[in-house]
Amino acid sequence: MSEQTENIVVTLMDENDESFDAELLDSIMYDGHIYNFFIPVEEKDKEEPLVIILEYKEEGDDIILLPVENEVLLDEIWQAYEEEYIDEE
Repeated sequence: MSEQTENIVVTLMDENDESFDAELLDSIMYDGHIYNFFIPVEEKDKEEPLVIILEYKEEGDDIILLPVENEVLLDEIWQAYEEEYIDEE
């Protein structure tokens, strides 16, 4: 990712409408869409933290983060991220 994403924290809602803070890890463009990768703040120091992938959209002045519900698409996004960004390190 070309932009600096250090210390960007947002409040997200889980499936039980519980809010939690998550830090933006990175973003990727895949198949014409932008996807953001978040790590819940409480998982940040874990060896294998939970990574949440959300689709990023802009509607007017609003930023909307949408869950990716298609498991095949999630796997494809993760594989593309690993190939492009993790393998570079």
